[in-house]
Amino acid sequence: MSTGGSLPVDQRRVGRCAGAHLVERGCRRIGVVLPQEPGLELFSGPRLESVRHAVAGTGGHVVPLRPARTEEAAGALAARWPGLGLDAVFGYDDEYAALLLRALLDAGVSVPGDTAVMGAHDLLLGRLTRPRLSTVRIDMEAGRRLAELVDRLVAGPDHTPESRDLMAARAIHREST
Repeated sequence: MSTGGSLPVDQRRVGRCAGAHLVERGCRRIGVVLPQEPGLELFSGPRLESVRHAVAGTGGHVVPLRPARTEEAAGALAARWPGLGLDAVFGYDDEYAALLLRALLDAGVSVPGDTAVMGAHDLLLGRLTRPRLSTVRIDMEAGRRLAELVDRLVAGPDHTPESRDLMAARAIHREST
């Protein structure tokens, strides 16, 4: 009997897009915000490794950052920012990035002048911040096409397994980078 197939969602693409976008803008010392919430390391780990890959060979480096998703934690990180020597930060998602963006601005850090800030998922929140948040837009396979793939898996479990990539990602440049 077949194992069915797979419908992978490659999180490395998100990190690759963010890293390439930041490197293209001259950033070499990039912080990557990793969430503390359990279970998200399946997403954040590949994103971190892909940013590291994008920076490799540029003479730069990547620093993992693990603040809680709170204003207080973002403020504490922003207070330490000058000592970190980072010229960019990639937030795990737009919420983390927006929290840090606000905290950096409150701490007197110029964005994007001193530090570029980038998020992921292209939430409305990112278009409402000032400066507007650069992000990685994740384009998932359309619903009908996804339903057809799942239907084939269920209807024909003895067929040859089929793998499809369901995600594309692209950097959306806005004012924060």
